[in-house]
Amino acid sequence: MTTFANRGKGLEHAVRELFKQYEKLGIHCQQNHPEILPDGTYARGHGFDFQMLYKGTFYAFDCKECNIAKWPLDKAKMHQLKALLDVEKQGGQGFFLVYFKQSGQLVKFHAGLIQHVLSMNNKSVSPELGEATTINLLGVTNANT
Repeated sequence: MTTFANRGKGLEHAVRELFKQYEKLGIHCQQNHPEILPDGTYARGHGFDFQMLYKGTFYAFDCKECNIAKWPLDKAKMHQLKALLDVEKQGGQGFFLVYFKQSGQLVKFHAGLIQHVLSMNNKSVSPELGEATTINLLGVTNANT
């Protein structure tokens, strides 16, 4: 079980806390923010919530939380999927990071997998289709890792 689940904090908050540790180790980390007009209208967003650069690999991901056993793919917005696929086409890792609240599982669904599942007309994915992970996405504990 992930540590953030026990503290009752959201996934994005847990990633921000992780990024603080990664930045101390010299790893580039960035959270993207949408451009919001003064009236509250979204003018422009990003295709993903977070990005990292580590040992020559670019990582981009969007965080999602799921209250049910399967993640509904309508939560994967098409502009997000396209941006993450673009990252994969350039040799990076683009994925949706989904926290399944009921089971406490944290799962990476790579963009290419989501594209394939959508092409099969599936409406949702189970955690078993993805890659189980921990909040320490890179497995980094010190600068030499």
